[in-house]
Amino acid sequence: MSAGRSGEGLYLNAAGQSVLGSYSHMPMLGWGLVLETTEEEALAEMRAVLWRLVGVAALIVLVAIALSLLLVRSVLRTLGGDPQYAAEVVHRVAEGDLTGTLNLRAGDSNSLLASIARMQDSLRRMLGEVSQYSEQVAAAATELSQVNEETEAGMQHQNTQINSAAAAMNEMTATVEEVARNTQSTADSAAGVSGEADTGRAELADTVAAIELLANDIENAASQVSALREDSERIDTVLQVIENIAEQTNLLALNAAIEAARAGESGRGFAVVADEVRSLASRTKDSTGEIQSTIEKLQQGALRAEKAMNGSRQAAGSTVARIGTTAEALERIAAGVSSIDEMTQQIASAAEEQTATAREINQNIHVINDVAQQTVQSVAQSTEAGENLAQLAEQLRALVLQFRI
Repeated sequence: MSAGRSGEGLYLNAAGQSVLGSYSHMPMLGWGLVLETTEEEALAEMRAVLWRLVGVAALIVLVAIALSLLLVRSVLRTLGGDPQYAAEVVHRVAEGDLTGTLNLRAGDSNSLLASIARMQDSLRRMLGEVSQYSEQVAAAATELSQVNEETEAGMQHQNTQINSAAAAMNEMTATVEEVARNTQSTADSAAGVSGEADTGRAELADTVAAIELLANDIENAASQVSALREDSERIDTVLQVIENIAEQTNLLALNAAIEAARAGESGRGFAVVADEVRSLASRTKDSTGEIQSTIEKLQQGALRAEKAMNGSRQAAGSTVARIGTTAEALERIAAGVSSIDEMTQQIASAAEEQTATAREINQNIHVINDVAQQTVQSVAQSTEAGENLAQLAEQLRALVLQFRI
């Protein structure tokens, strides 16, 4: 305190007594304040409070022990046995083990262990029955699935056969209808062929006359073409003469140009004329060559035309002979067409009756096909339901196998 500090603690005072004191320095007054009491006086009241607390605590402990004993007795009576044993039993049942036998007190029927024992017996019986029923359901579902699969396979085969029959009937119906149409068309055509044959014979006679006239015209044209070829040969001879004259004129013009060049200035005009003459002679020679080439082509064409006309004249004679043969064939065709007309009429009537019958059969097959399709769908649904039932039975059996009974 003389150092200007404050504090409290247990210490010895000036008289050498153990005291509990508190001191504080007052700098404004320059004083120091000290409060002291002996250790015995300070701790006497604390000891009294402590003993009272100890008594109360002991009383609380005794009451708690009594309550705990009552609670334990009530719990044991409710559990029906030791809590650890009850926990083991509950754990064993929770794990699916229903094989054990519970140790119960004599006359105990309301405790937790007694209820667990009854529940264990009930579960054991129910799980046994469920296991038996699940096996029966699984076997029945498997058998049902097999039957459905066999039925579905049979229905699929039947459906395939029905589809094949329907397709065959469709084709047959189309064929019969086509036969009916073709037969009727044939009958109509046959009815007109006889008249056409008569008309054809008359036209053949006209054709023979026209071909003979054409043969005469071709022969006259061949004569004219032959004369044209001879005239072109004479023209070719004249062109050769003109070509020779042009070559000589070209030589003369060349010589004249040379002489004009020698004459100098006085022969310049003559040189120009000589050049023009030479150019004209050259163009005449070129034109003569082109005309000669054209004449040669004309001669070749005339020769080919003459050969073609001779061939056409021969072909016309052959055609006249063949037309005579064709006229005889038309006579035979007309007779055959009359017979065909009668037979096609009979075939057309029979084809119409067969078409009506085929359409009716086709409609019945389509009805059967629709019913078969519905049956296949129903069997497929039944198969799926059987498979689902088998899966559920197997899952139920797996759940039952988790318990040991």
